[in-house]
Amino acid sequence: MASIFSVRPGITTVIRDPEALPMSLDFTGWGGFVVRRSIVQGITVQTQSNYQFVHTLRGFVYVYVFGERIGDLIISGLSFSGRCPGDTTDGIKEVMNYYDQQRVSFAGNPTNIRIGRAGFRGFLVGAKFEIVNPKGRVGQFQLRFNVLPPVS
Repeated sequence: MASIFSVRPGITTVIRDPEALPMSLDFTGWGGFVVRRSIVQGITVQTQSNYQFVHTLRGFVYVYVFGERIGDLIISGLSFSGRCPGDTTDGIKEVMNYYDQQRVSFAGNPTNIRIGRAGFRGFLVGAKFEIVNPKGRVGQFQLRFNVLPPVS
């Protein structure tokens, strides 16, 4: 697996040694830049407990805990279109294809997502696609997952 980083505006470099990276990312069916013509720039994870506080007349407060709620995980990045003669690969279209193949309404099973040493299982429930620089052939994407609570 190779990772791509910008070394200065308009220039990227490929790092093929995953041990040289501060954090790794892998999720089911993605395939990386070579397949999707897209790079991941951001990851957001939000989790929350399932609880209820009850205030009584004598000033007591009771807390009822019902475990953990489903969380949100968003993977965002940039997509590129082919620039070389004969290269018809379109990054936004490849991310759209990923969404079509992995979305919960089609695939029906969770996606495995690994961020560094942390692992998540989540359902791909939404996506957002934008063209941010038509002249430079650059687009943005967001993939939204609902992640299952960890098994205790």
